[in-house]
Amino acid sequence: MPNWEDQYEVWSSSHFHYEPETDQYRWTPRQILNRVGEVGPDGRQLYRAFASTCNAYPVKGQCTTSKVQGRRVYRHVGEEYLERVRTYEQTLAYQKALRERQVWVEPLFAEAKEWHGMRHFRLRRLWRVNCEALIIAAGHNLQQLLKKRGWGHHPFPTDALCASFWIFWVIFSMTFEVENASCIE
Repeated sequence: MPNWEDQYEVWSSSHFHYEPETDQYRWTPRQILNRVGEVGPDGRQLYRAFASTCNAYPVKGQCTTSKVQGRRVYRHVGEEYLERVRTYEQTLAYQKALRERQVWVEPLFAEAKEWHGMRHFRLRRLWRVNCEALIIAAGHNLQQLLKKRGWGHHPFPTDALCASFWIFWVIFSMTFEVENASCIE
C-alpha cells in the first residue's frame, strides 16, 4: 500500500490515534479531534479539533497550516479494513505472497496490457468487457499451451535443405542442357 507520509508538509492522520469506543482521534491527552457532521458521499467522515486548542500548541506548524480552523482529519468508512491490511503487510506470509505475485501474476497482466490491447477495452457494457477479457485470457492460455508443446521451435529443416538442393540441381541441369543444345546446333 502506498505511503503518503512525506507528501504533505503537515502531519498525516497516522500521527493521531483513533479510539473506536469514543469515535474520536487523540494526539495528546488534551488534543482531541471530534466527529463533525455525517459521512460524506465519498464515504469519509470528518474529525476536527478546535482552533483554540491547536493554536496553543508549539508544534502547530507541523499539525496544521490553518489559522482559523483547527486540525482536520478524514477517516474513511472502511478504514478498519485498511488498518488490518497494514498489520498484515508486516508478516512474512504477506511478503512471500507479494513476491510470488510479482513473479506469476504481474507479468501476465503486463503482457495483456502491452501485447493484447488491454489498456482500454474496445467494447462497452460489462458483459461485453468480460467477454473481451475472457477471449484475451483464452488466447494467452493457447499461446502458453503451444509454447509448452514446442510449436514455433522446429529443429534444423534438413528435408527443406535437401529439397532446395534438389530443385537447384534440376534448374542448373536444365540450364546446362539448354546451353549445350544451343551449342550443338
